[in-house]
Amino acid sequence: MLEKAKEDHHSALQTIEVAKKHTKSHYDCKFHHHTFHEGDLVLVYDQAHEVLGHGKFEPLWLGPYIIHKCLGKGAYLLEGPEGEILPNP
Repeated sequence: MLEKAKEDHHSALQTIEVAKKHTKSHYDCKFHHHTFHEGDLVLVYDQAHEVLGHGKFEPLWLGPYIIHKCLGKGAYLLEGPEGEILPNP
């Protein structure tokens, strides 16, 4: 009886690994990493609405902003429409 349980457990672990590999390969073929360059126009997600939620007609995104400088690892200095640089990257 104990041997049957061990075999079932091992079989279940193998099935889970196969399912994980399939899910990862499906995600990887659909995912496209976006890279931005200086001068690109971007929108910024409004995090102020994250805790309380947003109203029905309130926008979720702010902008457009211009990328002033790429800092690396997905961080950017943004420039507003009047030329002011936003304080937080």
